[in-house]
Amino acid sequence: MPHTILITGCSSGIGRLLAVQLRARGHKIYASGRSLEKIATLSELDITPLELDVTRADSIAEALQTIADNGDQIDWLINN
Repeated sequence: MPHTILITGCSSGIGRLLAVQLRARGHKIYASGRSLEKIATLSELDITPLELDVTRADSIAEALQTIADNGDQIDWLINN
């Protein structure tokens, strides 16, 4: 069963790799990073890039609202 997954820290490294691998397994992925520019190319892989700075409450609220506005709810959260 596919899940909706929010992954933080997807600009590079483990976060980016997790996003790609979990998407390849059929899950819906919200890949976040502080710089939308650094994660924008993930949209080419059917991954939703999401600007998110986990140190700012307003950024967290905006990200969660974006997910809700898309009609999704988070099944898994991977804080990377």
